[in-house]
Amino acid sequence: WYGNCRKGDSRKASCCSNAELLKSGFDWTKFAKGNSCGGDADKDMVLGDLECEFAPAGSYAAGAWPKGWCYPLDSVCKGLGVKDNMCGECKAFGSGGFELRENAMGIRFAGASFDDNQIGKGSYQAMNICILAKYGNGGTITDEPTSDCKGTSLWGKANQVHWYGNCREDGKE
Repeated sequence: WYGNCRKGDSRKASCCSNAELLKSGFDWTKFAKGNSCGGDADKDMVLGDLECEFAPAGSYAAGAWPKGWCYPLDSVCKGLGVKDNMCGECKAFGSGGFELRENAMGIRFAGASFDDNQIGKGSYQAMNICILAKYGNGGTITDEPTSDCKGTSLWGKANQVHWYGNCREDGKE
């Protein structure tokens, strides 16, 4: 079966087994045999071993930024009143608060991380991210966050595009 095309080559999706990920209802026999979309008599070594792993939909698994290593919004998060866990695992504090943690790629929202500046205890950025987590984007805020809200940067990981947050409360940058 023809598979010697580039991953993501949508022009060859109907004939090459490496062009894109299969969807439900696929028919493998629609792929070309040989070494081109037109099919030919090319012969290659046979596949002797195959290792497969599947992650249930909505599970925490490896992957590329920004969707990989993303915890699903689970019953723990929902029980804490979290509307958007931003890929973080939810943990409860005894005080009724919560923590979001993701150690592989970090907390993120809509394809971007958060500024690693001005994220300390009581910062507006930390409090605003907590509001986003609890009420979701565009949600109605019924309780104000406390100045105990804080964030910690994930050192040693790849830098990513982020939401701007390096504006100080005194208006200076």
